[in-house]
Amino acid sequence: MSWAIVLSLGFANGAGAAESDVDLAKTFMRTLIEVSTHSKESGGEAGEGGRQKLTNLSGKVDYQALAKRTFRTKWTKFKVAERQAFLATFQDLLETVLYPKAKNFTAKAEDLKYEKSAKVKSGVGVEGSIAREKKGEVITKNLEIVLIFDAKSKKIVDAVIEDEQLSTNLNRQFDNALKKKTFAQIIEQMKKRVEEAKKSG
Repeated sequence: MSWAIVLSLGFANGAGAAESDVDLAKTFMRTLIEVSTHSKESGGEAGEGGRQKLTNLSGKVDYQALAKRTFRTKWTKFKVAERQAFLATFQDLLETVLYPKAKNFTAKAEDLKYEKSAKVKSGVGVEGSIAREKKGEVITKNLEIVLIFDAKSKKIVDAVIEDEQLSTNLNRQFDNALKKKTFAQIIEQMKKRVEEAKKSG
């Protein structure tokens, strides 16, 4: 799972002046880099400080909007309690998986470039380089993502990662899963993954 999967934010800047989408993208990426740095320093153990940084990052994501984009017309057909359980578990899973993996990635905020996307509505393109450590080897690759914001909430509701929209990728995965399991069973499976990740972490 890519570290760039967890995306979104919403702040005010200065004396009540709303931040632009580009400013929001910069703040989000700085927060994400802080999570990565803290994970390195702690050896992947979140602790109180790491959990707070994850909360700051995750609070910038509109999980419900992302879920609606992912499941499309299916979303409103699920029971309300199931939708609520999914949102809570989905957030928990992303946070639990992200933190220990974040220690393997390195990026510098000052090296990232931001530009309003000409192709994606309400999107901000982020470009730069990212180093990933895998089995003792450091691999540097170009980072090209587009963060998609909601105009009202100023939270990220989707993203384009490696030329594929996140919600489209998730839609394909969940559609395949729903052919074999019920929505409730998928949620239970996600909960088990959360517990396993917490134990291994």
